[in-house]
Order: sequence, then C-alpha cells, then structure tokens
Amino acid sequence: MAPVDPWTDFNLDGNQVIDDLVRVTHGRLSTKLTYAGDIEITVVARTNKNNIRLRAFENAQVIWNWEVNPNELRVHRPDDSQVGAPVEALAPNKWYRLTWRIKRRDVYVLVNGRTVFHERPDRYLARLAPVCLETGDGSVVDVKSFEVRSLRLDRRSFTRVPPAAIARPAPRNPATRAKKPKKGKVLYHVWEWHNADFAPFKLKFFVDGSANRFNETKGNPSMKWSRDGQAFVLRWPEGWYDAMTVSANGREMRGQNQNGTKVNAIYIGTNLDAK
Repeated sequence: MAPVDPWTDFNLDGNQVIDDLVRVTHGRLSTKLTYAGDIEITVVARTNKNNIRLRAFENAQVIWNWEVNPNELRVHRPDDSQVGAPVEALAPNKWYRLTWRIKRRDVYVLVNGRTVFHERPDRYLARLAPVCLETGDGSVVDVKSFEVRSLRLDRRSFTRVPPAAIARPAPRNPATRAKKPKKGKVLYHVWEWHNADFAPFKLKFFVDGSANRFNETKGNPSMKWSRDGQAFVLRWPEGWYDAMTVSANGREMRGQNQNGTKVNAIYIGTNLDAK
C-alpha cells in the first residue's frame, strides 16, 4: 500500500516537502478547504530568523517575529485594524506550537500552550477563505504539522474530533468505522456545511441514508444522502442537491450545488440519538 501523503489537503505553492515537513521559502502553504466562523489554527513550525505569518478570512493575520520588531506580536483583525503585543521573540531554528483561536467574541494567540495575546473584538467578520501560512523578508519557515478545526459545536452534545486539514497520516475513515449503538439509540455523523449563500450550519447523517438539520427535533424523511466511493450526494426536500467529493482521509468534502455554488463540508464527529 502506498504511504499516505500528509500534505494532500494543502496547496504547496511550489514549496518543498522534505521528509515529514514543508519548507516555506516563498508564496504560501494554504488549505484547500475554506473556513468561516469560529476556528482554531495550530501549527508546529520554526523559522531561521523572522516572519511566521498565519492568515485566515477577511484581513485577519498574526505575525510572529515581525521583521520590524521581533519582540512584538502583530495581530491584524478581520476589519483590517491592527494591534501589537509585547512578546519574547521566537528563537531561530527552534520548534514551536503556535495556536490562533478565533471566536465570535474572543481571540487568543498561544505559544506552546501559553496565552500571549487575548482580546474581545468589537467587530466580527467571517467569509469563506483558506487558512494560509506565509513567510517574508527572506526568512525560511519549516512546518511540521498544520491543523485547522471548527469550534462551532456544543461540547455537551458530542465528542469533538479533529475534522479537517490535518497534516499527518489520516486514521481510518470514521464514516466506515464499526460502532455498536446503545439500546434505543441510533448512530449519526455530524458534518458542518459551508455554502457561500448561507451561514455555516450542522447536519446529521444517519446510517440509514436519511439526514436532517441539527436544530430540528425530528428527521426529515425526504432529505437523503448516498455515497459511492469518494462521491457523495445530499438531496434536499426542495429538490436541491449538493454533489461532493470526499477527501482521502474522510474528514472533509468539497463540491457544488445544483446552481454551481461551491459547497464545503467538515466532519465534526459522531453521536447517538433517540429513535
């Protein structure tokens, strides 16, 4: 069996894969999937001198080791305003776990699990966009792992799993993993649906081929899904449909609806529900 390519869900933009890492010398390393809403981005990376930059939707950006002042963390908000925070510069050629958590009313930046920046923004914008890692000023950045996950879930309802662009060998497809439901319960898979025409929302996919919106108390028997290999089709009650392609790791889908509008989906987890 051919080895799993851990970077298959990313656009390398001409940057080089060396063993288990990507060396970013120009351009950007970006996710193929686009994101909106509350997300958490975590990378394990190192720089030879300056400029580890993460970009998300709108104009949001975080810069570690800014070339003008490496001891100032630069945070660009989605509304294009900026703020700086005093930090200790990252040591050259040392690995760091860098996290950027963007929520509707909270933004956090962490280095190796320690919070170095937090604010409660007044304005929140979120349109679908890829998440990117960039460099600048001639710096070279090595990236060992790159993870983006949605935070739009209820912790009390189901178990969170890393849903999407994870740069490491993928586990077995969770949609095919055997799991015996408890008595009186039925298994369903939760996906977060992203459509440029609507705000993100969650869907339940039951193993019998039916589906319904997460906030509905009862399933809609006319909403159906089917899968043939990597092809996935969701048929809505109104006669609409979303035709998708499932990624190799089984945790994301990309495609379009009947009008040609792009649709992305992120696998969130599984749960059990009453019949």
